[in-house]
Formats: sequence, structure tokens, C-alpha cells
Amino acid sequence: MTAGDGTVQVRGRDGSHAVVHHPGAVISAEDWTGAALGLGFQMATDRPGQLDFLRRSARGRLAQLVGRDALDADVRQRRLGLEAVARRCLTLLPPDQVRLLDAFTDGVNTALRQRGSAMTWAPVDCVHVAQVLFQAMGSNGSELHMTEVMRRSLPSAVVDFLLDAADGYATAPDGSPEVDVGVPLPLAELRVLFRQPADQSGGPVVADPRPAGSNAWAVAAPDGAVLANDMHLQLGDPALMYVVRLRVGETEVSGVTVPGLPVVLAGTNGRVAWGLTRLPGDTADLRSLGPQDLADVEVRRETIEIRGESPVTVEVTQSRWGPVTSTLAGEPVAFTATLLDPRALDFGLLRLCDAADVETALDIVNDCGLPPVNAIVADAAGRVGWTVGGRFPHRAEAGRPRGFSDAQEPVPYRFVPPHELPRLVGPPTGMVVNCNNGNHAVRRAGLAWNLPPGIRARRVAVGVDGGGRDAAAARDLQLDVDASCYEFYRDLALRYLPPEPRTAALREIREDVMAWGGTAHAREPGLALLTVFRELLREALVAAATGPARALDDRFTYCFAGAEGPLRRLVAAVPDGLVPAPWRDDRHFVVGQLLMARMMLLRDVGTDRLPQWGQRNRLHLVPLAGYPPEAVDLELSGCAETVRVAQPDYGAVMRLVVDLGRPGDSSVCIPGSPREGVPMAEAVRSWAVGYGQPLTVVPAGYSG
Repeated sequence: MTAGDGTVQVRGRDGSHAVVHHPGAVISAEDWTGAALGLGFQMATDRPGQLDFLRRSARGRLAQLVGRDALDADVRQRRLGLEAVARRCLTLLPPDQVRLLDAFTDGVNTALRQRGSAMTWAPVDCVHVAQVLFQAMGSNGSELHMTEVMRRSLPSAVVDFLLDAADGYATAPDGSPEVDVGVPLPLAELRVLFRQPADQSGGPVVADPRPAGSNAWAVAAPDGAVLANDMHLQLGDPALMYVVRLRVGETEVSGVTVPGLPVVLAGTNGRVAWGLTRLPGDTADLRSLGPQDLADVEVRRETIEIRGESPVTVEVTQSRWGPVTSTLAGEPVAFTATLLDPRALDFGLLRLCDAADVETALDIVNDCGLPPVNAIVADAAGRVGWTVGGRFPHRAEAGRPRGFSDAQEPVPYRFVPPHELPRLVGPPTGMVVNCNNGNHAVRRAGLAWNLPPGIRARRVAVGVDGGGRDAAAARDLQLDVDASCYEFYRDLALRYLPPEPRTAALREIREDVMAWGGTAHAREPGLALLTVFRELLREALVAAATGPARALDDRFTYCFAGAEGPLRRLVAAVPDGLVPAPWRDDRHFVVGQLLMARMMLLRDVGTDRLPQWGQRNRLHLVPLAGYPPEAVDLELSGCAETVRVAQPDYGAVMRLVVDLGRPGDSSVCIPGSPREGVPMAEAVRSWAVGYGQPLTVVPAGYSG
């Protein structure tokens, strides 16, 4: 019911009540159940199409909405059986969380009925939305498949080198550098592999891990603490994140979440602020199935409806070790993960809304059923902390690369107890930081091993040390585009390019590289060439080092997140004869990669001269099915290695800054408008240059 002042009164079947105040969509209620009711109503008012899209994504029912383009994704989801997992998860939730989901569902369905929609939401759909995040942030087993193939086909010294976790940018949770010692370069074994003819069949050998990540840090300030969090996922229309503002009694909570979730993923209650980053956890297992295992499998048929076409029937095979999702050397391979464990997911994160200090908040995060995450926390007393959240399988070997699991290992998982998860509170540096990078504490605890380098975390730590400790400084650092990590490849190019090139192509390459200013600004010359140059070097060198792996498995890919360390050592060994066939020597090889990089850029960008960075790094939004997007074509500053992460279709789905000492300086920024059907081009342009909005909005006439 809408009042004359623009507020909306919402009542649930259980008697719960909420008021949605406009403008600002501030939801007030007597308790968190009522707040969930109002939140469900407001989300279904603003984002009904996105709610449907997200739940269909988990269930494998997108093709029914968008057609054949979604068929492969639907087949994958049906094989995983997430619908059955979600139903079991719902039966395991504590009663207070069930009430929360029931109230949220009432709010969604109330709004849908008012819109005349035939769609109906159910509590299990909230679980499905959580599963979408689990899947985006968790392991799909690709790193296990990679390791198994390498161990079956390559010398052990080569495997250890290619999966070496040593990181020249290693950064501890308190922002200080960590020292890593790398394994020896197996030059003799690599020379043997490099002499073998290159396999030109199939696709690329190197595959970057799936793009999902975040930056987060918190720093003690003179009158409190400042927390910054920007989450990186696929960019789309509408934006993935949704701004939340709740008032329950004297508690005011502001932050962001994903439509369909009745919890605040990152935000503040005025006493505590929290933010999350992805932790690429060791949360999956693959197992080869022998004849005896296959004798016990269950096979069922799934019918997938396709818009505008006849339905497709697929066979789904379930073993005692999980669904069969792939093969290796002719043997079926079963997959399992915390994604498929109904005990691993809950909605306990809502308890952060009542947290009073850092320790309480860290305890809550440790005990939540989440995707594997790092949590950065700060409180109004000026204390900061870091820990991890999620359910982590107990591993016998801590922090080492794993391939396939032994058939005797226990299923279901035995989880690491919450009190054994690592944490750090109040470090002398006055700072905590994580940008998806690994650290010694996480590796020692056996929580993860396929971790990205600490390039972004190191840059954040340096920026905090050298800058201010207020909200304005945090926003500036979120937009930092320092790309000095590419100096290695610039220096390599200039070392091999002749000082006075004879050909026009080489002259252009040298001028372009020398003009690069060290950043990933959209107007920078040189970086586009350097990024493609690096990709080509990596592909050629890794393909030469892993030829037998591709011979064993023609779908083999090297998806090691820490590949930068081994790559730089391979490049450094090129003058020692580590040159892939059929190149004659190191100079021909390096200059050849530069010429190919130029040719590929000119072809892809469609210009007759080397492009500036933004001409290659253009944003093209992915529209939601059935939702007409407004055309947005932007040149983006930033890249995967800068604090300001930006790639085509991928970047910061939100930027949040909380200043607990000066709440009015807190801000939030999302790449788009809050509602479907509203032109969003201007909002995306504002996001691209870093403009945000106040985090807390007080509605006119609101008296508290």
C-alpha cells in the first residue's frame, strides 16, 4: 500500500511489517525479518527480470528464456544437479533463517502481484541465487584436471616449476612483503621438451582462470577506520549489485548485495564495516571412475526446454563421488565440491548487521556458509582485521597443488573447524589488505594453492602507506591505474629491438613501447602491444614446456593463477637456448612475438596503426535476457593487474568506501541504474570515471 508521502507499507503473511521510504529506498522495520520482507518487495519492484535470470542460471533453465545460446550452460548445470542440492540445503537451515527467507519471499511475491506478473518466487530461489555466487567464486575443478594431466605426462621437476607458488609480489594480510623462495629452474628437462615439434592443433594451451575477484583493505584512521571494497565480476545490464539501506530499531545498515539475497554482502552498521574478496579455495575434487565405480552409477534423463525450438534430452550420470562431468584418457571423471554440499551454504551473514566490534564480526564470518572468501573488517574504535569465510575441506597436504583425489578419501567432506581458520586483528601496520592474493597463513592452513600473485595487494599497501587514510584517499586508490608490472615486458622488448629499426613495422613497435607511461590509462600508447606480447610469449613458452600434456589430453589447458612467476623465469632463460621450435634463436623469437602482437592488434581493433589502450579495452555490456539495454560503448582505464580492474565486460560491479569516523564521507558506486527499464548509459559513464553516491540516504520527512 502506497501512502501519500511516497512511502510503501508492506505486510507479510506472518504479521511482519516494513516501510519503504522514497527517495533512497530506505527500508525500516521492527526486526530483521521485517527488513527482509521490505527488501524482497523493493528488489522485485526494481529488478524482477534479474531475479528470474539468476535463479534460472543455477537451475539450468535459461534456454527456456533466451534460446539455444544458453543450452551449453543449462546442460552443465543439470549435470551438477544444483536444484536437488538447494532443496536439501533449505531443510538444513536454522529456523530463524527459514523465517528470513519466508519473509523475503512474501515481499517478492507481493511486488510481483502488484506488477501483474505471473512469476512466483520461493524460498529455495534465494538458495539458487547464492549458488550462482558460489559457482562464480568457487572451483570448477579445472586446476585439478590440469595438475593431474601434467603429473601423468611431464617430468616431476617441470611440474613443480610450472606450479611454483613463489611470488615476487607476495603480500601479507597486514600489507607487508612476504618472502617466497622458488624451486630451481629445470633447464635440462625443459630443453628436451623445447626441442620437440610444437603441436599446432587445438586451441590455446594457456587459459586464464575465470575472472572473479575483488580488492579490499581497511586502515586505522585518527578518528575511526576506513574500509574500501570493490568487487570484480562480469559487467551487465542491469548491474549485478544492488544498494541496500535498512533501519531496524536504532541500527542503520547500508551496503550492497545481489538481488535475491536477504543479506548485506559488504557494508556497515555504523559500528562495524565489512567487505569481501574472493579466495580461490581448494574446495573441489576430481576422481577417475573405474569399472567397479561405473557399475554403481545412477543415470537419469533431463529435458531442457529451448525457446523457439524442440526440447533437448540429456543424460546425467551420478556416481557416489559426485556427477560425472568430464573424461581423461578415456576414463569418466566425477566432480564434487562444497558447491554440491548442502551443509556449505547458509544465510548467517545477516548477523553482521548487529556486530559491535572486529572480533564479533570475524567470529560471524568464520561460522558462515559462504563461498570461499577473504573478509576485511573495521570498527569505530579504529581496529581492523582479516580472516576467511566459508566451509573448507580438511586437506592432508597443506597448500600444495593437487590432481585427482584418491577413491578412499572421505565423502562428504570433513570441514576445517571455524576456530581453526586464520585471522589477523590489529596489526602494527594499522592496515589489512587482500586482493585475492595468497598468503602464508592461507597456504599453511591448506585452504588454497591456486592463488593469483599479489600485484594489486602490493600496490594497495604501498598506496596506503604513501597516501592519506581517509575516504577520499581510498576512492582515489580504487581508481589507481599504475601498471608498472609491465615494465618487465617493455624492457624485454627494448632489449631485443634494434635501436634504429629498418622496417616501418619495427619502428612503430619501438616508438609505441617507448611512449608508454607506465599506466593503464585509456589514452596510453604501448600497453595494448605489451599485453598481447606477454600473452604470445606465455602461450609459446608454456606450450613448448607442456607438449606431452596436450598429447595425453587434447583439451589440456594451463590455468595456474600464479603463472606470472614461472613465465618470467622462462623468459629469462630464453637467451640460454630455451627457444620454442621452430624459432632459430632468442632474437628471432622475441622480435617475432612483437611483430605478431602488432599484426593481431591491427586486425582486432581495425586500425592501421597501433591503438591506445582504451581502443582495445572497450566496455560492451552483456544485456539481461529480454531486457532492452541502452547502447554503451566506453574506453576503459585499468587492466587485470591494476588496482582499478577493468576489462571488456568485466570489472568493478561495485565500489564501496566506508569511513566510520566520518559517515557522511562514505560512498557507493555501481555501474548502472538501480532499476530495470531505466536508461543506464549516463550512470555507467559516471561509474567509469569513479563518481559515486552517498552510502546513506535519509529520506525527506523521516524522523527515525
